[in-house]
Amino acid sequence: MDITTQPALETVREILGQCGLPADDIEPGFLACFVVAREGDRDLGVAGCQVFGASALIRSVSVRPDVQKRGTGAQLLAAVERVAVARGATKLFLLTHDAQDFFARHGYVAVSRCAAPAEIQGCGQFGSACCGAATFMAKDVGG
Repeated sequence: MDITTQPALETVREILGQCGLPADDIEPGFLACFVVAREGDRDLGVAGCQVFGASALIRSVSVRPDVQKRGTGAQLLAAVERVAVARGATKLFLLTHDAQDFFARHGYVAVSRCAAPAEIQGCGQFGSACCGAATFMAKDVGG
């Protein structure tokens, strides 16, 4: 399996759709901070982030249902964390409805939404209706 950057918008939307995640707010400009896992010519999963200075919102960590439980999600998460750090992030945040245990195994801890920096609170995903009841998690990665 290879992990590469900047997947096609159609790939991101297709995989997110298969995983039941919203994709309507993914814009072409976001793709520079997305990664894709490929095996041969098949895209297996995607992950992305939005970087706001020292803070980054990890989003859309998704693996096609038929290839889950093979470590692909962990590899995608590690790759997108590297993207965020390379762009200056020292604190990572995310919202999840059902993957708290997965993210906890990778160093994220649940925190109050009130603890979110203003730039994270101001981004579209943080305020979206689909994420209103999601668990907010954070991870320090330096600085």
